Amino acid sequence: MLATILRLALRGIRRTRADVLITFVGMAIGLTAALMMALLTRDIMTYSRDIPLHGRTYMVTGTVITPGQAPAQMWMTPAPLAGLMAAGMPDVEVVTRFIGNPQIIRRGDIAFREVVIWADPTLFQVLPLPVVAGDPATALATTDGVVLTRSLARKLFSQDAPLDQTVDMGGQSFLVMAVVEDSPARGALHDGSAFASGLNAKSSLTAAAGDTRMNPAGFNPVFTHFRLKAGASAAAADRALNELLARHRQADDVGQMKLRGVALNDIPLDPELSPRSRALMAMMLVITTMTLIVPCINFVALATARAGQRAMEIGIAKLSGARRRHLITQFLLETTLLVAVAMVVAMSFTELALGPANRILHTEMALELAAPDVIAIILGLVLAVGMLAGAYPAFVLSSYRPGAILRGAGGGGDRSSRIRQALVVGQFMLLIALLSVTLVVHRQEVMLTHARLPYDPSNIVVLQGTCPAALRDRLAAADGVRSMACADRESLSPQGGASYKATLPDGSTVALGGVNADAAFLSLFHIEPLAGRLFDPARAQEAGTPQPGNTVIVNETAAHTLGWGRAEEIVGQTLNLSLYGYESRLEVVGVVPDFSLGDLEGKIPPLLFRVRGRENDTTNDGLIYVKLKDSGATTLAAVDAAWRALNPGVPVQRFFFDDHVAMLTLIIRLEAQIFILFSAVNVLMACAGIYGLSAFTAERRTKEIGVRKVYGASVADIVRLLLWQFAKPVLLAGVLVWIPTYWGLRQWLDSFATHVDVGPFTLLAPTALALAIAGLTVAGQSMRVAKAKPIRALRYE
Repeated sequence: MLATILRLALRGIRRTRADVLITFVGMAIGLTAALMMALLTRDIMTYSRDIPLHGRTYMVTGTVITPGQAPAQMWMTPAPLAGLMAAGMPDVEVVTRFIGNPQIIRRGDIAFREVVIWADPTLFQVLPLPVVAGDPATALATTDGVVLTRSLARKLFSQDAPLDQTVDMGGQSFLVMAVVEDSPARGALHDGSAFASGLNAKSSLTAAAGDTRMNPAGFNPVFTHFRLKAGASAAAADRALNELLARHRQADDVGQMKLRGVALNDIPLDPELSPRSRALMAMMLVITTMTLIVPCINFVALATARAGQRAMEIGIAKLSGARRRHLITQFLLETTLLVAVAMVVAMSFTELALGPANRILHTEMALELAAPDVIAIILGLVLAVGMLAGAYPAFVLSSYRPGAILRGAGGGGDRSSRIRQALVVGQFMLLIALLSVTLVVHRQEVMLTHARLPYDPSNIVVLQGTCPAALRDRLAAADGVRSMACADRESLSPQGGASYKATLPDGSTVALGGVNADAAFLSLFHIEPLAGRLFDPARAQEAGTPQPGNTVIVNETAAHTLGWGRAEEIVGQTLNLSLYGYESRLEVVGVVPDFSLGDLEGKIPPLLFRVRGRENDTTNDGLIYVKLKDSGATTLAAVDAAWRALNPGVPVQRFFFDDHVAMLTLIIRLEAQIFILFSAVNVLMACAGIYGLSAFTAERRTKEIGVRKVYGASVADIVRLLLWQFAKPVLLAGVLVWIPTYWGLRQWLDSFATHVDVGPFTLLAPTALALAIAGLTVAGQSMRVAKAKPIRALRYE
């Protein structure tokens, strides 16, 4: 019986080759998108699969709420927190801290700048990495021990296990006591190439040992991870964290901080830590579903449209004893076979797309055909799409009555026609919504990447390292260099670095982020003051002294936060500021427009700029911004030569600021590109479906068209008649989809501090485009039928 049904199913597919081709191509594209989405979800949901007991392992994060500012999410927490957790939270099995710092690692004449992670001895208990050689726990319990990753061990020693060898870090000798595998690309320790003990005197953890402050800024912020005991409640742990914070928080802190533990698997899509990534995933899920629904709509519409051609087959089969369930099985099997073959093609497309997708999204997706979950995904998609596309046609076709069919009354009717009209409306609702979203996302991308940049990011190269006076002089004198300025690493942070507390005349306090940089920093980016002036290196206090200068420049938001209505009013005023308990009085000499070097999407916080002190220029790693006349090879070679002259053997670490800006807009650009791609795909699939339906409609109305022409209808009249038949569902689709599309776009745009408007053009233009697409698709078929000789039409059937 099954073999007979299979043979009939294959015969049915062969008889409708044109419709099958239209459906097959759409199915293959839709399944490719669905398979990619499933693999991406699988990769994200197995974010911490290599960590034992990852279900009980959490990262502590914080939300800082400061008056006058948007809540700020913190991936790092105050250094004293881990000790308080170990002593005061009995449900915590083990807790660890770590912090990464760029460091020059030398072995003889070989030197590399790598990120060294300073960590508690418990690091590899919580976040273990596969051990290549040695004992990592012992290494981190020793003040001069170091753990290397396999890649760094090979770079320094050309071997995998250089145990008992020594390396130099910051002028101190460390003993290689263990080697571990490199961390996964998205793991918590992915930046680290070496791991050293937090007990070492050079470690940030040691520097924080005597600091018990739990202020929101976190004087010594570190990453804190912990593992709960079996059966412990995560919600109870969050309550205990905030009770600890309440007991040890300073009374004079500005703002409030709330702590919580985030499970490792939840980090990539956490709504507070990664809101844009979560939005991107939701968007990809929506358009994947749409791309899969469109070919299903095409299949249902074409299958019901061609039902009359199979009516005689169904009538004879029923008279021969076939039961309805046999016919349903046959028609569902036809659809499932089609989907299964399309899945084979989709798997090939997926293999081709995985490489570029992994590079763009920084993922590790793989089509592992031997993995049970991947097999389940493939089979589930085939069965789900097969049932979704085939169910309605199967039940409609199998419901025909043999007597009515053999009398010539079978093959569909008004009900099938209404269903097809509804499907066309639904298809164009999806298409118009997708085109509207594509238009808005593209406009938002253009606005963020061009209109919102108040500075000039071109021809700026950024070096990472210390900034001694000798390096400044060499860079300033290098060929092709216009200007240069050193700044703290926090200059690229959206919130700035140090958190200043400002006291207002009424006694209230507000928090201001601080950016410490050379006097030439703002002018290097061509920032023009709204009021007052920029820093002047000719002035003694702004030329660069051992201690930070006593003048400041604030951004426009800071001026308003401090209570001044116009920028001019705050210039010349003295601010009473507190930083880590130290009071200072600083004069405001200028106001600049709001801008951020670290974020182009969020709300810009109140910031103040201060000339950095040069006391630690030779010890503290920072950023060196160099404005070039051009970015040619000769100019870059001159910059590199200036670096190597003072750092022999140490490779230059630099990046172009243009690339940094591109990274800031990566997600919005991905969204725009994905929508453009899938809009084009859905347009093509809609055209294919409409073309098939228009061919069927023209065929069904052949005799009517012939009669109309005999009675004097012109070619234009016939074309207008057929075009209007397809224009009506498109216009109806536009009217139905405008309101939900407008609402969805408003919700998405509200996640940006600055965004474009959703005007009538955003909805009317896609509707007009969809109407044009349908008209052009149907026009050719309509012209061919309208030009046919009436005698041929009257002989039809």
